[in-house]
Order: sequence, then C-alpha cells, then structure tokens
Amino acid sequence: MTEPDASGPVAGSGVPDRRARPRRSPAAAVATAFAGVLVGIVVFLVVVRVAGTRSIPEPTEEGASFDVGPAEERGRAIARDATPLLFADPLGVGRDIYVHRLADGRWVAFEARAPGAPTRCVLRWEKGPQRLTDPCSGRHYAADGAGLVGYPARVDDDGRLLVDLRSPRRPAPVTTVPA
Repeated sequence: MTEPDASGPVAGSGVPDRRARPRRSPAAAVATAFAGVLVGIVVFLVVVRVAGTRSIPEPTEEGASFDVGPAEERGRAIARDATPLLFADPLGVGRDIYVHRLADGRWVAFEARAPGAPTRCVLRWEKGPQRLTDPCSGRHYAADGAGLVGYPARVDDDGRLLVDLRSPRRPAPVTTVPA
C-alpha cells in the first residue's frame, strides 16, 4: 500500500487526501459567520429602505378610514393610466381594494376579489372593455364594482380621498357584464 501524498489523491484511489487541506482556525470561522450575518443585515436594510420609499397610504382613525391621498392627484393617475388604483390591504386582514373614479366623477371602492374567492384570485383590470375579470372563474365585473363588496368613498374638505373600511356594502345582484 502506498503512503498518501500530501499534494494530491491517495495513490490509485482517485480520492483526495483530506489531511492535505489547511484547517481553518476557530477565529476565521467566527469571522466568516459574522461577515455573513452583517451582509444579511445590510441586504435586509436595503430591501426595507426600497420598500419603504413607495407611497403607500396609511389607514387613519384607528383603521376606520383609509386615506388614499389627494383626490385630484389620484384622479389624474387613474385617467392617465386608464386603470383603477389597486391597494394591498391597508389593515392587513386579507382585503385588497380597488379605488376607481368613474367617468361621471364618482369615486368607488371595492374589494379586489369576488365574494368567496381565494386570495390568489385578485381581479384583473381590462383597459379595452373597462371591466374587471376574475382570473379563477373567468367572470367579468363592471368598472363600478357592481357585484363586489364595496366601501363608501368620499372627498373630505381638504381634498383628500377617504375610504370607510368600517362599512362594507354587500354586493347587490348584478347583471352579467358582456364577455
């Protein structure tokens, strides 16, 4: 039998000699772990900073009213993009909402999922026909949210658009929106 050479595999076996590798000191292992944790913290802070720079309106009055922002500004954004505004649930209870300004100037707010639909079935806005489509059932809803759970929306004296999340309105029966 041949004695292993420190510079390569054990002769005839093709297996590297594990004794030939330099061993790390405990201090080097701790330094590597510390550096990994530090990199993780920096990445986390960058993600939080980037996510925090988006303008996400905050609920006010103990979660009762959702302050969508300046009504005129939001109305211009809707007109420019030809799409309602979609907000992740402002209260964190799984209730995403659309806020829309209709052609007649009325503001409407309604849930972004059909009643009873799973969380993954967020309604999609179709610009051409100006309607919402349920990606799971294929059902269509009108731009005013008829057939969906709605919420009162109003513009206050300061010109801010507020949605009252305390007062959900159950959907009324709806006629079929053309396909």
